[in-house]
Amino acid sequence: MTPLVFLVGFCLILGMIVIGRVVSETSTRPTDGGSASIVLGITVLSVFWVALEESLLTSPVWIVIVGFGSILIAVGVALVIRRWDESVPA
Repeated sequence: MTPLVFLVGFCLILGMIVIGRVVSETSTRPTDGGSASIVLGITVLSVFWVALEESLLTSPVWIVIVGFGSILIAVGVALVIRRWDESVPA
């Protein structure tokens, strides 16, 4: 087991926390959805990194994983930038 597995575990825990916060809070900030997407994208890319180090994936599979993680991060950044100036709902 490589130390990268600990990174994946840490990212998964953060992902669960941020998703739980977005779902459970009644007055979340408009950028919270973007933050959740960024955290999940980083988690997917860290899973890819572990799988690459352990030689667990074939080329078509890792291309899909990298694409999915990159799309999650891009969507998250776009949501954060677009909603940066919006106020917190009361």
